[in-house]
Amino acid sequence: MFAYCNNDPVNNSDYNGAYVYGYGISGEAAFGGGGSTGIMQIMDDKGNFAIIITGFYGGGTPAASVSWDVLLVSDAPDIFEFVYGFSGVAGGSAWFIGYETIMGTDSDGNEFGGHIFSASIGTNPELHAGLCYACFEELQVYHGETIPKSVPFDFFSDLKPCIQDKLKEQLLILSYPSVTDLS
Repeated sequence: MFAYCNNDPVNNSDYNGAYVYGYGISGEAAFGGGGSTGIMQIMDDKGNFAIIITGFYGGGTPAASVSWDVLLVSDAPDIFEFVYGFSGVAGGSAWFIGYETIMGTDSDGNEFGGHIFSASIGTNPELHAGLCYACFEELQVYHGETIPKSVPFDFFSDLKPCIQDKLKEQLLILSYPSVTDLS
């Protein structure tokens, strides 16, 4: 009944009822220090879909692996806030099964968390933790509508200014072909 707050509504809450879901593939290597990179398809309950590049840099037990991230679940408000605030990860894998807990802070200063469940191939077992990054590779659907081939940036005018700035920065780096007028 109270799954949204881990069956503890007194001590836990879901401040907005929103979720971000995803799946993807990643690779990592560590020997004391290390990192990972991956690509994920993410979506939210507001009808937004995107492909993002993710990764972390930090520390880990000596290991190298490739993982299929079967399921990402986060209580970030939407995919834009997820990419804006994704900042930390801790997890590990053993015998072909992996798990990570993720954390971040949205543009209003609210913390969000999440989980990534994965199947992995590599040296086992391993543990890792570090700082994360996420950036858009491709925006596919915005509020349930496929993004047209050519769209002015003000198409995203209902996003908060700080989210728009990060989105502009990432789209300029990618030279995103379907978004024009980024100035």
